[in-house]
Amino acid sequence: MKPALRNILAVVAGAVADGVVVGLTEVFNHRLFPYPPGIDLADPAQRDAAMHTAPAGAFGLVLAGIVMGALAAGLVAGWVGRRLGANPRHVATVTGGMLAGVNALNAFRLWHPWWFRVGAVGLSGVVSWWAARRSGGATVS
Repeated sequence: MKPALRNILAVVAGAVADGVVVGLTEVFNHRLFPYPPGIDLADPAQRDAAMHTAPAGAFGLVLAGIVMGALAAGLVAGWVGRRLGANPRHVATVTGGMLAGVNALNAFRLWHPWWFRVGAVGLSGVVSWWAARRSGGATVS
């Protein structure tokens, strides 16, 4: 298998792990803190009004999901990268950078409190980097 394909597969595996963890956290969050009845989420004005009235706990739970997703993504990307013969630190770091970028887009595209924006971008990058460091540096031959 070509090295570029190994790297891509490991990064995709990490991104899928993040998506599963964050998705499950979001489902739990929406059960715990449901949107007001009758809201049309396709209407930006109604969605922003609902976001402004959401409790801090709802944002905190989402932030916890982002951090757990970044951890899972870094660990899975590193593990898959090691199994495929790619450098696990490199693929986990690329995955973490990609997640930090996606979290930045989301945090600034929709209204979020400032502490959520800082946490979503900063923590996802730091946690993924930490997971990359724990993934090990040696490749499998």
